[in-house]
Order: sequence, then C-alpha cells, then structure tokens
Amino acid sequence: MSESATREVLDQPMHAPGYRAWMMTLLVAVYASSSLDRLIIAVLGPAIKADLRISDLQFGLLGGIAFAFLYTAFGIPVARLADRRNRIVIVSIATAVWSAMTALCGLAANFTQLLLLRIGVGLGEAGCSPPCYSLISDQYPPRMRAGAIAILGLGVPLGSMVGAFLGGWASEFISWRSAFVMAGLPGLLLAALVFFTLKEPARGMFDPVASRIGTPPTFGAVLRAIAAKPAFLHLTAAAALCIFCNLGLNLFIPTFLVRSHGLSYSQAGFYFGLVTGISAAIGTTGLGLLIARLARRDVRWYGWGPALVLVAGAPFYILGLVQTDFAAGYGLILASSCIGFAFLGPSIGATQNMMEPRMRASAAAVLLFAMHMVGGGLGPTFMGWASDLFAARAFGVGYAASCPSGLAPVDASSSIVSACNAASEQGLRYALVACALFFFWAAFHAFMATRTMARDLMPAVLQPVQTPALSQEVSP
Repeated sequence: MSESATREVLDQPMHAPGYRAWMMTLLVAVYASSSLDRLIIAVLGPAIKADLRISDLQFGLLGGIAFAFLYTAFGIPVARLADRRNRIVIVSIATAVWSAMTALCGLAANFTQLLLLRIGVGLGEAGCSPPCYSLISDQYPPRMRAGAIAILGLGVPLGSMVGAFLGGWASEFISWRSAFVMAGLPGLLLAALVFFTLKEPARGMFDPVASRIGTPPTFGAVLRAIAAKPAFLHLTAAAALCIFCNLGLNLFIPTFLVRSHGLSYSQAGFYFGLVTGISAAIGTTGLGLLIARLARRDVRWYGWGPALVLVAGAPFYILGLVQTDFAAGYGLILASSCIGFAFLGPSIGATQNMMEPRMRASAAAVLLFAMHMVGGGLGPTFMGWASDLFAARAFGVGYAASCPSGLAPVDASSSIVSACNAASEQGLRYALVACALFFFWAAFHAFMATRTMARDLMPAVLQPVQTPALSQEVSP
C-alpha cells in the first residue's frame, strides 16, 4: 500500500491516534486478564496440591491439557467466525466467559471439578487472541504490526505479575479459593467496556483492494496458503516449542521455589511475579520491539532475532535451575527468563503479514492451535510427568505407596516425610532442566524460517520503509 493511501486511512476517525490508543489499552487489558486467569493457578499450585492432595502430573494436567483442549478445539471455529462477524462482540463475550469460569474455580471441591472449570477457562480464552490479532492488523500498517502486537503482548507479563502477587498473598493469608474469585470478577467489567466502547473496524484497509473483497476463503484455502509458506511453518514450530517451555516451566517455578529454596507461598508469588512481570515484559515488548525494528531493514530478523536470544539465554536459565543458593539461582533465572517471550511479536506479526486480510484470524488460530495444544497442552503435562518420574527414581522402590501424589501421608514418620520431600524436590529440578532444553529446538526452527521469509511475506510488507514522519504517526 502506498504512503499516500496509508495516510488517507490514518486520517479516518476509526484510526485516529486517540481511539487507537484506547483500543490498544483495552486489548492489552483483555490480554492481561487472559494471562492472569490462565497463570494464577501456577502460584496457587502448592496450596491446591496440599488441599486437594493431587500429584504433579495431575497439576500439570490442570495447567496443560485442561486449558489447551477446548482452547484449541474452539479456537479455529471462533477464528472462522471472527473472519466473518463482529470481532468486538466475540472478544467481549469470550472475556466474560473465562472470567466467570475463573471465579467459579474457587468453588471446586476436588480435582475433577477443578479440571472441568479450567476447561471452561480454556473455552472462553479461545475467543481472545485470533480476533485481537485481526483487529490489530486492521489498525496498523503491515510494517507496524509486529511492533503493535509486541505492545499487545505486554498484557501477558502484566497479567502474570498481578496473578502471581495476588495468588501468593491470597493463598497464604486468605485462601486459594478466594484468589480465583478475586482474579475472575474484574474481567466481567472489562468485557462490558470492550462491548460498549469499541467499534468494529473495516477489514484490510491497509491492504490491496483485491485482497479484501469477495467472499472469505474456505478453511481449506487457508491451510493450503499456510502449507505453501515454509517460514510460517517454522515460526509456528518455534512458537509452539517456546510455549512448551514457558508454560511448562512457569507452571512449576513457584512450586520449585517452595520445594527447593524453602520460600513461603507469598514469597514464592512475589519472586515469581518479578520473573513473569519484568522478564516477560523485557522479552515480549522490549526485545519484541527491537526485533521488529531490525526486521524493517531485513525481514529475516523475524527469525534471526528470536533464535539468537534463545541460543544465548538458555544455558544461563539452566544454570540457574541447578544452583542450590537461592540468590545465585534466582538471579540467573530472572535475568534469562526473557528468552522465552521474545518470539511473540515477531512470530505473530510475521505470520499475520504472510496472509490476506480475510485469512488472518483463521491463520492466527492455526498458529495458536500449535502453540497451545502442542506447546501449552504438552509442556505442563510433560513437566508433571517428568517430575513424578524423576522423583520416583530418586526415592527408589515404593515411592507410590510411601509418597502418594508425591506427598507423605499425614501420619508418616519423619524419615518418610524427609525422603518424600527430597525426592519430590530433586524430581522437579531435573524436570525443569529437561523442559528448558527444548529452547534449543525452538531456536533451530526460528533460524530455518529465515530461508524463505522474504518470499513468504505479502508484497505490501516488502515495500520500502516509510518516511520518519509517517512512522511516528502510526507507531503504537
């Protein structure tokens, strides 16, 4: 799209700086609510495990398959709806559903009830990301989308940090049940703000006219378009593996801090909040914006950037996990945790720029299917399974009978309690290291995406960089 045509679009009321800033603010808040409701269970984990007497594998299922199953199952149909219907309505309904389900988690009396309610959270969150990405694509020109999505991604660390602080405090001083209620109810107000203050924008205003008229393509056509773009496939694989590591590691980091370093629930929540807040913000927004800026000069940075960050940072993260000194270990984890978030803006921005306007929500759903079913579903489940496996090996014969669900019976002797605690601590540490090794696999796919990046992007993305005045005008 030419610079003059882009300016004409930006002069319209729907693209005025004030309205775009309000829309971005609300979408960041929606993303924060989604992240809070999804990840607060991580910091509530030790309290939930102690109350409901569940194993690490069961806890991994709560944070993995339980969320990912309906999230991915409904993600693609909802995205197809978003390619045809009002995306604002979809986002507002979805926000209300996951917020209500999160609040209801506080009423769960056993593992099965909590599992079903977490599935309900996943059902609601299926309507979040695809329409949000599509809305962003209709508010910002192609070369600004990766940066805008990096700003949107700021909601992830914001929500995670609030969830960590709230969950750690509530689980120690009130109850884990109250934490779920306090996390879910504000989302209902946010859903109302989205519904009553945002408007559905016209689709594809920054794209060639030929790409945005006519009937929406079939889902088969979307899949064929994706299959013809190797860079899309490699970025999807890299994103899925990063999510595999992120959700697997983050779901168990608070439990790790309690087991291995003796922190209280509130202390674990505080330190976990710093990791998911500061480090995730640096990775998602700081590194994401830097990579987006580099990609304006050479689009291969969409793959080079995340790959280099992963290869450089993963060894320090693993080194932090094996430290016995809390200060040394936590410092390394805090400094290197940003590596798992740098992929978000570049991967989503680049893949959106590879698709025609009426394919974008569906393409985003395909990307999210891989990210959250393969990554989000298997990552936490792998962590729980590996933790129980390594713990059993560390304990020796009779682990299941002596330490049911990884916990010593209430009437067990002090020697059994000590042995169970030592085995569960070692098992979780080894599982975390094993999970972090998948960062290197993600880096491989990010590098491979650069081979066809320029060919696979839509032609509008490869136009010369806009003038400084225009770039300033359309910045998020």
